[in-house]
Formats: sequence, structure tokens, C-alpha cells
Amino acid sequence: MQKIADEILSSVNNFSNCIKNINNIVEDISQAWVGIDATKYVKAFKEKNIPELNHLSEILNDYGNYLKQISTIYECFDEIYSSKNIG
Repeated sequence: MQKIADEILSSVNNFSNCIKNINNIVEDISQAWVGIDATKYVKAFKEKNIPELNHLSEILNDYGNYLKQISTIYECFDEIYSSKNIG
């Protein structure tokens, strides 16, 4: 489970970098494309899409951290039960 958590957290880092790249592309669009439609597109993208992508990134990060915590708890329980003479 620890490995999966680490993979998720690594993917979240990559995803966050992609969001930054997307945001930079939208900025570039706003420099190259002018007019009312361009302004509406860039504004809508920045006000709706980027925050939603960032929120998704936070959720995935929380999930990865949750899995790390659960993995640690399971390891503790495993050590406790393996050290007991049950049966």
C-alpha cells in the first residue's frame, strides 16, 4: 500500500506541473488571441477550469497521504499481532 501511495503522490506532483503548464498556455493564448471571445475564453478557463483542476489535485494528494497513513497503521497492527502468540 505504501508503494501505491507513493505512486499516487508522484502522479499528483506530475499533475500539478501539468496544471501549471496549462495555465501558462492559457496565458500565452491571451497574448496571441485578442478580442471579446478570447477574453471570455481565458477568463472562463482561469475562473472555472484551473481552480477545479487544482481542487482535484488536492483531493488526490489527500488520498495519497491517507493511504500512507493507513499503510503505517496496518504495519503497526501487523507488528503487534505478529509479536503476540495467538492461537
